[in-house]
Amino acid sequence: MLAQELSTPVLTVDLDAVGKNLERLAGLCRQQGLSLRPHTKTHKTVEVARFQLAQGAIGLTVAKVGEAEVMAGAGFDDILVAYPIMGGEKHRRLARIACARRLLVSLDSEAAAQELSRAAAAQGAKIGVLVEFDAGGRRCGLEPGPAIVTLAKAIDKLPGLKFRGLMGYSGNVWGTPEQRRAEA
Repeated sequence: MLAQELSTPVLTVDLDAVGKNLERLAGLCRQQGLSLRPHTKTHKTVEVARFQLAQGAIGLTVAKVGEAEVMAGAGFDDILVAYPIMGGEKHRRLARIACARRLLVSLDSEAAAQELSRAAAAQGAKIGVLVEFDAGGRRCGLEPGPAIVTLAKAIDKLPGLKFRGLMGYSGNVWGTPEQRRAEA
């Protein structure tokens, strides 16, 4: 079938272009000794996620609990929920995922950590936690400084949680490569 014969609207994907882009990014990460954990927000599909992992990604990043559930349900075993999640019902859903899959979440408050801990402990789950710091975007995360250390220590003492590191989102950094390097 030719593209012009498709009924519109229709989604089409150039798999060769996707493959080349994934190979290029994975190669750049390997050259720099970096692990790749791509965000699924641009495609939101299990098929492309499988393709990303086949190209060398160590895991996936999602934005919401529902996206984590879809990816976990498809069998993916290393999922990062990159936005702080609030609410007992959502934390219980995350804990269910963590009972069967490796799960990382980012958060930036002790209240969220305590609530997530209660959900994880109640289900016998272990959830890895990244403390999010504000990298300049003023979206979420703690200001760099002692509060980050305090939260990390608190998380490591909570049942069902394990402090795994820091996370920042530098989406505010634009410009030439030299400008981006200076900002970073």
